[in-house]
Amino acid sequence: MYAIFFTNQAKRLFKKLPQDIQDKLKLESSILTQYPQSGEPLRSRFSSYRTLHVSFKGIAYRIIYQAIPKTSTIAIVLADKRENLYKRLQEMKL
Repeated sequence: MYAIFFTNQAKRLFKKLPQDIQDKLKLESSILTQYPQSGEPLRSRFSSYRTLHVSFKGIAYRIIYQAIPKTSTIAIVLADKRENLYKRLQEMKL
């Protein structure tokens, strides 16, 4: 069983989302505690991260995370709309 935590940057961005979207993303991310590899791997320089696809009210969202088996944790680094996702990741300087 994995524990989930948000990085500081992810927390700041997550709190800006409407409450109903936050609730949906939290609910969907709970699957990662049992199945940390359920998301798709990202490409290029972000290949150590995975993405979990979530759709809510017709809008595509992504939860970008990194599974850390040594400590049995899931580090969520970004949870937001799909559009301009890679641009946001680059701005975060991961």
